[in-house]
Amino acid sequence: FAKKGEAGGEGGEEERKPPPNQLAALLRRCDDEKCSPVALVTEYLQSMGPSAIDVAMTTLCSGEHDVEGIDFLILFVEYLSKAAETRENFEAFNAYLNRFLFVHGGIIRAAEAGEEKEKEKEKDEEKGGRRVAQMTAMKEAMQSLKMNQHAAANRLKEKLMKASALVRHFQNLI
Repeated sequence: FAKKGEAGGEGGEEERKPPPNQLAALLRRCDDEKCSPVALVTEYLQSMGPSAIDVAMTTLCSGEHDVEGIDFLILFVEYLSKAAETRENFEAFNAYLNRFLFVHGGIIRAAEAGEEKEKEKEKDEEKGGRRVAQMTAMKEAMQSLKMNQHAAANRLKEKLMKASALVRHFQNLI
């Protein structure tokens, strides 16, 4: 992602806009410091009510035209992927994932479908390279999230099946 002093490969200084909310600020801080956002972001989200979480997720990105907002979406998808790997707070994780996909599903679908179209436009536009990089990053982050979420769900399913088998076994003993 283009950070201060990395103006998309031009070598000049590009000031980043301030984050739209505290969630975005936490995601950016973790990205800048190369730390895992799982504990920090999860703690922050758990301290909020449902409507505040909805507002925080909604204001991460205002649409496909919001270049910096898409960077925040990618960071949030990476957070979700890492949260799925920890296999902690599974119910909360799924609630966050559900709401995130409901709010930003259109942008994610556009990123997955529009990667090839943007590569063709890249030749004509100055910002095309960043847009293609964003779409590729979003696609990769979503694939990682999907894989980690399936692994966590399968692990929970296995535990439930074992518990069910034990219950049936003990019922037969009575």
